[in-house]
Amino acid sequence: FACPPGGICLWMRTWALLLGVVVVVCLLSFTWPANQKLDHPTAAPVAGHTDQPPAQPIAGDEPRPPPPGPSMLPIAIFAVAMPEELPTLQNTLRSWQRHGLLDLVQERLIWVQGESETVTPLMVAHGFKVFGGENVNIAMAIENLLPHLTAKYILILEKDWVLVEPAAETKQQLQTGIELLAASQAHVVRYRSHFQFGYPMWMFSIIGERNEDYFQRKYPSMRQYFCNCFHWYTMEQMQQKYPQIFHFCGPRNASICVDSYWCNWTNNPALFTAAFWRQYLSSIAKQCGPGQANRCFEVTLDEKDPTWKAKQLTIAFTEGLFKHVDPQKYGNKTQTDHQYHGKREADKKGGQGKRDPKGKRH
Repeated sequence: FACPPGGICLWMRTWALLLGVVVVVCLLSFTWPANQKLDHPTAAPVAGHTDQPPAQPIAGDEPRPPPPGPSMLPIAIFAVAMPEELPTLQNTLRSWQRHGLLDLVQERLIWVQGESETVTPLMVAHGFKVFGGENVNIAMAIENLLPHLTAKYILILEKDWVLVEPAAETKQQLQTGIELLAASQAHVVRYRSHFQFGYPMWMFSIIGERNEDYFQRKYPSMRQYFCNCFHWYTMEQMQQKYPQIFHFCGPRNASICVDSYWCNWTNNPALFTAAFWRQYLSSIAKQCGPGQANRCFEVTLDEKDPTWKAKQLTIAFTEGLFKHVDPQKYGNKTQTDHQYHGKREADKKGGQGKRDPKGKRH
């Protein structure tokens, strides 16, 4: 259009240009990508700090217990008791607590034969998970507890096995057992005390102290009991006397090992893995179901089923930890009250070797 006189056209063009710039800037501000990053450095985060919110627990998650501490062993106590055995169990439990056993193990489980309003709260108060209700023998009790096991190793303990060694010795011997099993030097580690074995110890009645040679000749079919002479010799004496049967084994050669051909299964305190039980003994345990005597499992392995003697299993002995004490059954009897009920060849000839009622040699 034609510019009017007086410079008004230049003035109008200037304002039109400024207005156009403003419009362009406004349009750009609305169309800039929301996620476009500016090309300039940003401040580094403070060490250990994150702008992300902390993870929230999933609804329904239960807090997990802390992992085992450095002083705890990957062992589960498998205990077995009956309600009417409460006084004996209380006596035994005090020894486990006094010598630190309960603080050494990863978990504690007990099978209570029948329901009890006294045994259950007692064991729960001492950190045990309580199962039971059905009166079964110890082998089936082990079977019933296995599904609840998280530890690698099982220590079986009936209600009448009193711990006689202090905490440091207990831990060392249990650690020795773990090392024996982990190195495949043994399948089972037995923990009846070497010289404080308690009452009764049936091998005294069957074999007689230091009478194992005669017993072996007289009853060759019962050779699996031979290893029980361990309880009246030192380890050195036993290995020197029977070097083809016993040999030193384990860390520092502090244990002695023997083939299962010479060493019976027993319900005495023992350490083994769940894998071993499932592979060798589970099927036999199931033969001793409800209604069978508590010794069914021992008798089956000793006299009926060849598994134990034929599989060349290795049994290890440490110096032992537990003493058999059952005041409800045996009153105040101690191991000095043992009597041998067999006959020695020397006895038949009227020779030496007879015993008085206390089981002591004259």
